[in-house]
Amino acid sequence: MMATQDGEEAIPTHWTIQHSRDKENASLELRPDGSGHLTRGNRCVSGHWRIEKRTKKGEELRLLHFHARDGDGLVYMGTLQGGAVPKGSVWQGTKKVGGFEMSAADAAPPPPAMSTLPPLPPPLAGVPATARYVPGFVSEADEALLLEHIRRAGRPWANGHGRRVQNWGGRPGDRGVSEALPEWLQRVVDAAVRCGAWADATRPPNHALINEYLEPGCGLDPHTDGPLYAPCVAVLALESDVVLELHTPPPAATTPPPPPPPPIELLLRRRSLNVLSGDAYALHHGIAARERDVVGPLVANLQPGDLPGEEIVRARRVSIVLVHKLAAHEGDGDAGAVEEAAEELGRAELARASIV
Repeated sequence: MMATQDGEEAIPTHWTIQHSRDKENASLELRPDGSGHLTRGNRCVSGHWRIEKRTKKGEELRLLHFHARDGDGLVYMGTLQGGAVPKGSVWQGTKKVGGFEMSAADAAPPPPAMSTLPPLPPPLAGVPATARYVPGFVSEADEALLLEHIRRAGRPWANGHGRRVQNWGGRPGDRGVSEALPEWLQRVVDAAVRCGAWADATRPPNHALINEYLEPGCGLDPHTDGPLYAPCVAVLALESDVVLELHTPPPAATTPPPPPPPPIELLLRRRSLNVLSGDAYALHHGIAARERDVVGPLVANLQPGDLPGEEIVRARRVSIVLVHKLAAHEGDGDAGAVEEAAEELGRAELARASIV
């Protein structure tokens, strides 16, 4: 993919940067709208780029500028020569703080086509009608493209508890959205809205969490996503199958507490999309910590070909979680609760990032 600006000759969108001082590699993504992302180590900053033309000793030069909005005001500036910046300088204000060499990375894969979508199945029995399950939502080819984009993204991961997480659309603890989703994720968003699984087209997903479950026995404690988001969450399952549990929220404190009802189970097949909104969003969703799942009588979304009693041996799994993060003017409920949720998410993010 190539980026262009004001009708100029296109330049590559993905670059590898070698810093001269510490020899640490970084990656830079340039977007056609002039925005960009610089990833170095476990840090990712947004910024903007531009091309400047200069004449030096009768020779016309093209200079690439990338301004990082990270509080330090760093600017990467170097002369473009074909598909590389052989030598450039990093500036902080008027002070040169380092040098770099930059070359075009391997061509990025195309975004997923998402051209053929399955019909939206009817609501599930035994589950709130606002829960939808779409098997085969993405094709095998689109699944492979999505996994390759995730692998190549250069976005830092927050690690912990057998899984790691990438954020797209800004940090979870920040109110509102600070960056647009990349095209390969936007294609998934558009398809979820287009097929009707995401019913509120006025508030489509604008934030994504990508979970990579590294250990087969890794689970996820039952939870709700809270008031920071519109009451809808979509989960695209990739690479392997898993059983998701939906728990009824515990009632207000009573003595003695009544025994909880058994959870509703949903079998999330590879390449399927699961959407919870409204009453279904209020249920606590989680994944039991175990290495094998059994398709039992609590599974509410059996499809033709699913066999009761089937044993699913868990393997590495990736999920793309799509939500609509609310801006300050969009609050659906108590503003104080929303701000408290934002602060809690920010603290949780810092805790995850500190785990090695």
